[in-house]
Amino acid sequence: MRPPDPDELSAYALGSLDAVEAARIEVHLHGCPDCRAELAELLQATAELDRLPPETFVHGPPDGDRALRRALRQLRKNGGTG
Repeated sequence: MRPPDPDELSAYALGSLDAVEAARIEVHLHGCPDCRAELAELLQATAELDRLPPETFVHGPPDGDRALRRALRQLRKNGGTG
């Protein structure tokens, strides 16, 4: 079974795959520690971004860019563990 490409794994982390594709990735994840680790990082980044208020992304790139950098710094500071 081929590993998911980065876009597929990202879509899985966001819950935007159909049931068949999600099941295929889940089977792969069961036997692939590298993809599980990558998924954990994607889920952590998603959680960090979910903590930002929606208006951060509505009022234009400068504020959104700053908030994204802040979230990524926090993620790195925590070592990807939250």
